[in-house]
Amino acid sequence: MNKYWINANEVSVEMFRGASEEILHETGVSGFFETMLWINNKIPLLNYHANRLKHSAKIQNIKSNIAALFRSDISLMPDFEHGLAKYQVFHSMSSNRVDRFLSVENPRSYPASNWTIGIATFLPEESLVLDAMSGGIKSTERSAYEQLQSKYLSDQYAEILVKDDNDFVVEGTKTNIFLIKANQIITPDLQGGGVAGVMRAYLIQQMKSCGITVQIEPVTIDTMNSCDTMFLSNALIGLWPVHTLVDAGQNSHSKNTKHPLIAKIRTLLPREFKHG
Repeated sequence: MNKYWINANEVSVEMFRGASEEILHETGVSGFFETMLWINNKIPLLNYHANRLKHSAKIQNIKSNIAALFRSDISLMPDFEHGLAKYQVFHSMSSNRVDRFLSVENPRSYPASNWTIGIATFLPEESLVLDAMSGGIKSTERSAYEQLQSKYLSDQYAEILVKDDNDFVVEGTKTNIFLIKANQIITPDLQGGGVAGVMRAYLIQQMKSCGITVQIEPVTIDTMNSCDTMFLSNALIGLWPVHTLVDAGQNSHSKNTKHPLIAKIRTLLPREFKHG
């Protein structure tokens, strides 16, 4: 059963959606959010989500203890074997008001082959002007990403890749990117903008702890095209290998989804994400 709360008060879906739409269109309101799995009454990577909320509040100059409020708010969530939780924080700069929106709904469904066989991705010609001052947070201002998804996401392409105005590949519209080249991991540097995902942070920490070399650096299109293989991650899917990368010129680049490093990295995932 789907449930909705605003500032720890349970509300109807109609009230929730109406209030969130209204606040999204208010002048002088900024916001950030987390999307999380809710499995057997627990959120995997809970501390990572709480820490990013704390960081997001600092970036947006919010004085409230958002991480503590988040932990209190999620205690309201019902028994749920498998759900999708979303936590949104909105900050009015004129009144300094902070509003918290929490929802738990049925999870999204993806083909099992996304984990086992892998996916095809598309890199469009368009570049996005990213905010270098965003600090890696998940801003509620997602219209540019949503436009790319609306235009290119399809049964053929499970994810759309994003490049910045310097033509560096930064991320997917809903995922972070990892390349494997010469048995090293390369993931894009996000100092120029982009979302620093909690699964990205978790995997980088785990890979380094078991001796896998991880390079965080700007990624060119040529580097991505020529890598041995690549995979995408976020806190909802865990890890999807990429078997095919297609660019705007319809050039297709095949990737080795059976690379031994992908198999090793799968073992590092939290148990809730170990598909296939």
